[in-house]
Amino acid sequence: MPFDGFLKKRIVTINSNINGEIKFYSWFGKKTLYVNSVAQSGGEYVRMWNKSIDGLKKLNIEKSLVLGVGGATVIEKIRDKYPEAIITGVELDHQIIKIAQRFFRLKTDAKTKIVVSNAETWIKKSKDKDQYDLIVVDLFLTKYNPEFSRKENFLKKLKILLRENGEILYNSHFRPDSPEEFGEFEEMCRKIFSFVKVIFSYRYNRVMLFK
Repeated sequence: MPFDGFLKKRIVTINSNINGEIKFYSWFGKKTLYVNSVAQSGGEYVRMWNKSIDGLKKLNIEKSLVLGVGGATVIEKIRDKYPEAIITGVELDHQIIKIAQRFFRLKTDAKTKIVVSNAETWIKKSKDKDQYDLIVVDLFLTKYNPEFSRKENFLKKLKILLRENGEILYNSHFRPDSPEEFGEFEEMCRKIFSFVKVIFSYRYNRVMLFK
């Protein structure tokens, strides 16, 4: 058996009308979700979200909103740390939800609701009174955040939906060949939120904390 075949075993491949080719792999018991050959959940992102969410100061979260469910890495971590939290996850692709339910630990119940919807549309329709203690934005089209998620109006709506003393974790793409793009986005965020900090960095992304 080729060495690469021993390290990485393909479990399932699905073609989605929304995301194209979706693949699920296991690697020595570690699970990773790929969309068009780009890792989206599991794998190294487990460590990223563990560190990011463990670094939050909040001792209690009653309501959490997760935009971009993927393989449910974020939801799993929130559920483990805040077992009483009511979590709403918004995901555009129902095929990804099926994979998350089949191969990851995504389970829907009274405390975990999954909405199949475009995050931009869903946010616009959200009532201002529907506020959250923690909002996680993990929206990607392959390697990059969708354009709407980096606009001022979208960020201002997130701020409205944030409870007093609430926190937002925003997973931003980062282009090593164009770092000024991230700098401009960060500057815009600082005009909207009183606190903005990069709390975790990979080569192609930055996890940002907003308050």
